[in-house]
Amino acid sequence: MKGTKRVRKRAFFGIFAAVMLFAGILSAPFSVKGKAAGDSEAEIIRNAYKGVVRIFNPEDGSKGSGFGVGKAGEETDIFITNRHVVANEDGIIADTVYILLDNEAITYSYDEDGNCYYSKDENHIVKCKVLYTTAGNPDFAILQAERKVEGRIALPLMSYVHANEMDTVYALGYPGLADYNANSYLPASVEEVSGTRGVISSFKIVEYDENTEVIQHDAKISSGNSGGPLLTAEGNVIAINTAVAGTLVGEGEDASRVSEYYISVIIDYVMEELDELGISYDKAKKGSSFPVDIRILAAVGAVLVIVIIAAVFFYTSKKKSKTKSSSSPAAPSADSGLRLQGVSGAFAGRRFAINGKIRIGRDPQGGIVYPQGTQGISGRHCEISISGRTVYLMDVGSTYGTFVGGSRIQPNQPVALRPGDTFYLADQRESFTIIDKNIS
Repeated sequence: MKGTKRVRKRAFFGIFAAVMLFAGILSAPFSVKGKAAGDSEAEIIRNAYKGVVRIFNPEDGSKGSGFGVGKAGEETDIFITNRHVVANEDGIIADTVYILLDNEAITYSYDEDGNCYYSKDENHIVKCKVLYTTAGNPDFAILQAERKVEGRIALPLMSYVHANEMDTVYALGYPGLADYNANSYLPASVEEVSGTRGVISSFKIVEYDENTEVIQHDAKISSGNSGGPLLTAEGNVIAINTAVAGTLVGEGEDASRVSEYYISVIIDYVMEELDELGISYDKAKKGSSFPVDIRILAAVGAVLVIVIIAAVFFYTSKKKSKTKSSSSPAAPSADSGLRLQGVSGAFAGRRFAINGKIRIGRDPQGGIVYPQGTQGISGRHCEISISGRTVYLMDVGSTYGTFVGGSRIQPNQPVALRPGDTFYLADQRESFTIIDKNIS
């Protein structure tokens, strides 16, 4: 009896210690290559400067910005920019573009007529191929450098669904306005990165750009910022700086822009394509300035310790029963009679019983798994659940949305459906309806 009490006592203190360890993991600042979650906002943003690069398109001499993706805080060879940075005026994509390493990469000279000429130093540039680009919208391109770029790190990405209006954001890059201060060279070092601070004004869908989802904000950018990152205060990339918008007053050289605001394309489009290409990257959630998997792995380890100790505790606390109790298998869950009927698309004509949660998307763990490469369908697109006789549909942060009655529903907010209601994923060609087998 005393031995059992001793075991229980030790198990109790073991569980207590594991719980304290778990709490410590959740609260302690985690580090990514020297950037801790406890760093000040200014330190976090300054550290992110190392993730920004200057892109030079030799086809027409155009310039832009870009940023690294991959293992956050580590050097990388994968970079993101705008499509229009790597395309000429006719929309033709350059065979090769350059990442400029420092201020010695490109120098300028002028002839007697004022014509500008540039020369490049091969020892201060890194060649890149355009690994992927859109047809035009959403405006982004994925570049692969010929080698990892020394001193330039990958930044963590965060879905725009974790951001809110009036959140603080930072636009990083190499604004064209700053080039006028340079004397015969093109600024490209980390020290030349510029950062502007603002807040998110709104989230918009730009219909004339093929319904591209963008973030409108007031962190000032100019031409050379194109392709640079829009960061949260935690240093996570939520969008790509793309355009300046507003109202023009006047004509020709006398025209000026009033009510100016700035547009950045949401990073979710990039994450979707990186997933398609099998390129790994670190993804963060709001409030974290480190990859999600670091904390998750540590927390899971602590939970396992708690579970093991708890199992020992409860095992030793039970006495052997003198009589063997009989058990019967659990009754199967009742059939609600409600069905999810595929109306059009990949699952047209197929039915799925709705007796619990049904995940829909390209994720192999989903209940309804779309073929890889299906246009517009995210890895985890939406979920169906049931309570009583009411079916609930919830978009889980898909890129191209889930629609009921022709209107896009808000992410992570369940919408009630009843038999006869129809919804679709991304496009009306992938539609479903709710039916009752007892009356259909």
